[in-house]
Amino acid sequence: MHSSYKPQALLALIAAAALAPFLNKTFNADDPLFLWMAQQIAKHPLDPYGFDVNWSSLPMSLVMQNPPLCSYYIAAVASVFGWSELALRSAFFFWAVLSVLGTFALARRSSLRWSQSSLPYFLFRRPV
Repeated sequence: MHSSYKPQALLALIAAAALAPFLNKTFNADDPLFLWMAQQIAKHPLDPYGFDVNWSSLPMSLVMQNPPLCSYYIAAVASVFGWSELALRSAFFFWAVLSVLGTFALARRSSLRWSQSSLPYFLFRRPV
């Protein structure tokens, strides 16, 4: 059975075009928490929560209740490409496009038309 990859390529292109303008967006909201943890991981890989948050003087373990996987990913990417907004947002760009393609695959597998799935939400929602 031969499957065409044209729909996936088109969706990847649409998602890339929709997200590309935001690749150089400045860090905001809770981004510093993830970045500070990534910087801590770069210095002390086995102690991601081992510092105080500068705006509250509270330990990071009280401020950040998320597992550190995202910050480990940021630290790995930054060790290769640097700490710029463009480098780090590009690293997550891949996952955003992959989530669009994954949603399409799930919709196709469940025999829904793509327009009835949650794919339009992922494609056309406002980036945070």
